[in-house]
Amino acid sequence: MEVEIDETKVSRRKYNVGRVTQTHKEWLVGGICRETGQVFLERVYVGTRTR
Repeated sequence: MEVEIDETKVSRRKYNVGRVTQTHKEWLVGGICRETGQVFLERVYVGTRTR
């Protein structure tokens, strides 16, 4: 089984104004299985992601 995994950082700003603080950042982790085409997405909040 071969799975591709990727991550991206998601942040929220209202009307594109203001700084993005650490409390408003999240990681979105996703993957796809090449054989079956199954996809998964998981939201990971700041502080729970291991570095």
